[in-house]
Amino acid sequence: MNGQSRMSKYMANKALVIDDDKTTLELFEFQLRHEGYDVASAETGLRGLELATTNEFDVVLTDLNLPDINGIEMVKRSKALSPETEIIVVTGDASTERAVEAIREGARDYIVKPVDFEKLLIVIRNAVDAKHQAEINKQQAAEIAELRGRLSSRTSYEGLIGGSRSMQDIYEMIESVAESDANILILGESGTGKELIANAIHYKSHRSNRPFVKINCAALPKELIESQLFGHIKGSFTGAHTDKEGLVGQAKGGSLLLDEIGEMPAELQPKLLRLL
Repeated sequence: MNGQSRMSKYMANKALVIDDDKTTLELFEFQLRHEGYDVASAETGLRGLELATTNEFDVVLTDLNLPDINGIEMVKRSKALSPETEIIVVTGDASTERAVEAIREGARDYIVKPVDFEKLLIVIRNAVDAKHQAEINKQQAAEIAELRGRLSSRTSYEGLIGGSRSMQDIYEMIESVAESDANILILGESGTGKELIANAIHYKSHRSNRPFVKINCAALPKELIESQLFGHIKGSFTGAHTDKEGLVGQAKGGSLLLDEIGEMPAELQPKLLRLL
C-alpha cells in the first residue's frame, strides 16, 4: 500500500503523542503524519491531558516516564476523560512490569524503546480499528434499545393485536426482517396469524408500494398449479389461447406469499426451489 492510499484511509483518525524527549516526539509525529493521521503532541502529561480534554482522539501514545505525571496515573486520567480512546504506552524500561500494570489500568498495548516503527504502526492501526468497532457496537446497541423502547409500548402493530413480551418480540423481528430481501418462512398453527405477519412484513418493507401477491397453494388445482404460478405462452397446451403471466411474475418487485406451501405437489417443489 502506498503512502497516498494509507493517507486516504486514515485521514480522519486523530492521534495524541506525549513524550518529554523532543527528538522522539518529532519522530513519532513525522511517522504518524506520513500515515495520514491528524497528530497533536505534548511534552508533558499535563499538556497532554489539556489536549485530551478539548479534543476527541482515536489513540493516545504516551511515554511511561513523564517528568510531571506518573505514567500509570496518566493512563488512568486519560481513560477517565475519554473511555473510548485507546492508549498505547511507550517504555524504555528493560522490565515490562510497569507496562503490564498500565494495561491493567486501561492501556491497550505497550511498545519498548528503541521503537520498531513497523510494529508500532500495526499496533496503532489495530487500536484505532478497535475504537471504531466499539463505536459501531455502541451505536447499534443504542438503536436496538431505542427500537425496543418504541415497540414495548405498542398494543397493536400493522394489523396485529397484542402487548405481551412475546408479541413485542414478534414486532421487533418483523422490523428486522422487513428490511431484507431474503426469503422468510413463517410457521404456526392454523389461525395464529401467519398471513397478518406476512402483511406486516410487506407493508413495513421498501416493497410496500409494489404488488403483494398471495397464493393459497392448497386451493390451486393440481393440474393447473404450474401454469397458475409460472404462466404460459400461447399454444403451450390445449386451451392456452393467449400468453398469460403467472402469479409469480405478477409479484415482480413486490412480495409473494405462498400460503400452505407444504401442500404443493412434490413434483413441482424443485421448480419452486430454483425460483427461491
